[in-house]
Amino acid sequence: MSRIRNWEKNFNWQTEGKKQMLYRQHIKEQLAKEFTNLEKLENAVKKIMAESGLPTWHNVPYLNFARQLYRLLRKHSGKTLKTEIKILMKIWQQRQLKRNI
Repeated sequence: MSRIRNWEKNFNWQTEGKKQMLYRQHIKEQLAKEFTNLEKLENAVKKIMAESGLPTWHNVPYLNFARQLYRLLRKHSGKTLKTEIKILMKIWQQRQLKRNI
């Protein structure tokens, strides 16, 4: 219990609160940027799907594929990225997605 008392005594709520607010603002800005990029990607996929002539219910698996690809592009690079994309392509081709769309 003395650790808790020491922490409470040494913890500056005003300073730490400001740090927390700045951190939250930073995270909010990063999320806004990522969500904007993801929305652009999804709109591009929807446009391609509309031009392909497939029914709109086909959009869901293609959107899921695009989201997973986006995640890989954010997470990996180089050989690892190439390998992960090949795996993702095989998975979704087995799920009957058309490669040429």
